[in-house]
Amino acid sequence: MKLLRCWGRSISLKQKKNAIEHNKDNSRIIFPQYSEGETRVSEQELRFVFVEEFNKYCEDNKYCDLYYSVETPTLLKYSFEKGKKSRVDDNGRSGQIGLVIHDKEKRVALIEFKALNPPKRSYQKDFCKLKNEVAELKYFIMLLHSSDKATLKSIEEKIKEIEQIKGAYFYCYDLENKKKYAFKNGEIVEKEMKDNKKGQPQPLN
Repeated sequence: MKLLRCWGRSISLKQKKNAIEHNKDNSRIIFPQYSEGETRVSEQELRFVFVEEFNKYCEDNKYCDLYYSVETPTLLKYSFEKGKKSRVDDNGRSGQIGLVIHDKEKRVALIEFKALNPPKRSYQKDFCKLKNEVAELKYFIMLLHSSDKATLKSIEEKIKEIEQIKGAYFYCYDLENKKKYAFKNGEIVEKEMKDNKKGQPQPLN
């Protein structure tokens, strides 16, 4: 998917001690710093970079009739009780999908964003929504400040459930090391984003 490749390049920003260099031809996003000088990396930057690339993609493809919504209410109701597995629950409440791409009124892609490496429960809530909501394409996209073998192993153990979601894709970007990863056959692997013959990235299942 061309949009996803362009977006991946846009978040490959260079870090310096007191500032972040970025190519404004790709993105105007800046990862701000806390008072002690540490760079903040969050889902918000991730989402905004994606929206920038989405708008460019639509402008470059004049016949593109796609739209997006953010923090989109789910069509089903869920229970996200602490200490219990996330589940569909008619007596629950609507959740939210980080970003949804629409072809007119139809939801064609659901995208959940995750930054750093939160507790497993945070992943499970998103997987529950992606598994049960209807859309042709489903993405779970992560952004890391940096990573090592231990970080990737930790994430690997938390995301195994995604292989049970039909048509799901997982991608993870490491800003400091300028690497990107996919999840395949139960493992996180370093991977270049390549298209298949039909111009679509390969799903997990």
